[in-house]
Amino acid sequence: EAAGAKEKTILVVEMGHARTSVSVLRMLPSISEATTTTTTTDESKSSNENDGGDKVRVLSTISSPSLGANLIDIALYHHFLSNHPSLSHHTLQSLQSNSRPAQRLLEGCRKLKHLLSMLPENTVTVENIGKNESDVNLSCTRETMKELCREVVIDRLEGMIDSALVKAGVAGKDGIDAVEITGGGLRIPFVQETIRNAIGKGEDEDFAFSRSLDDTSLAFGASLVGIAASSNVNDADDAETMDADRHARRTELLENETAMSRR
Repeated sequence: EAAGAKEKTILVVEMGHARTSVSVLRMLPSISEATTTTTTTDESKSSNENDGGDKVRVLSTISSPSLGANLIDIALYHHFLSNHPSLSHHTLQSLQSNSRPAQRLLEGCRKLKHLLSMLPENTVTVENIGKNESDVNLSCTRETMKELCREVVIDRLEGMIDSALVKAGVAGKDGIDAVEITGGGLRIPFVQETIRNAIGKGEDEDFAFSRSLDDTSLAFGASLVGIAASSNVNDADDAETMDADRHARRTELLENETAMSRR
């Protein structure tokens, strides 16, 4: 067996605006890596059979259509609406979610979330939402945002990762060789910290995430939307075929990304 040719178990975490998925993949070395001696004919045959590089098998996948980075915006929204002195004239009941003041406040919370992904503390100004349509400054720290999201984001994401590992049959948290992250929600420091803690790497400063899927995930997602729009799913058999096609495309994407990373 060639040096370095071994199976790898990869945790893939994706968090978008309103959806999160966690997958555990097993990357199998190609035949050309696993063997050291072949004839010229065998080498040619092996090359043709393994053009895609490593082969990937999906061990488990868990997704949530309600866990996403938007929950952080909502947590900040509720926090300021309940505690900010300049917003005391508003309540969750009196401020309609589709009103202009509510939308301005939510957009301000979204901007603050983005800023706190880069800086430990920050302030944004939201126009015309205070008393007598005055401007309101919203200030927050990373630690406060983290505590506001502990139950609605952190605990739920940890639970998803634990369930995915159990479903995949991964023996212990040391069984993960690499972590691939993608999606805007994974740019938030406490979300990355949650993943580290969930796989027992919280104190490992040398452990780094991979973002090799970031550049292609948008185009891949668009292709799935195109498939869904062009497919006429009439019954359970059609739906099952469609899901199988999506899994095949995800596998193909990861194989291509692996091959590209080696160039």
